[in-house]
Amino acid sequence: MFPRLLSVTAVAAIFCLVGCSSTEADAATQQTEEPAESKPMTVTDEKGQELAVFIDSNGDVNCPLMNLPTPIERALGHVDVDGVRYYMCCTSCIGMADKNPEGVADKAKSLNPAFFTALDVTEEAAS
Repeated sequence: MFPRLLSVTAVAAIFCLVGCSSTEADAATQQTEEPAESKPMTVTDEKGQELAVFIDSNGDVNCPLMNLPTPIERALGHVDVDGVRYYMCCTSCIGMADKNPEGVADKAKSLNPAFFTALDVTEEAAS
């Protein structure tokens, strides 16, 4: 019994070491690669206009009023402001967004200014 336990432990240790070394190599590769420039996620509104979807600094679709990740399929509503669609997490946020859509955009800009910088660069390149 003891030799079998020892061999199982040895095999597990080898797999762990092999897995750890490949993970470290993968992490080193990821750190040296340049991030790919990507086009913002977009949706098309009822009029056929393409809108950028607001994402937070982690790359998640986000309700800017509550600062909560809000997957599109779970969002209870949205507001469109200046070519950007903001998804809302709850009926309270929808109500606030309907009353003050520009306030939603201002809040979003404070949460993730890089999103809007990238959006401006993308729009300028398309012109």
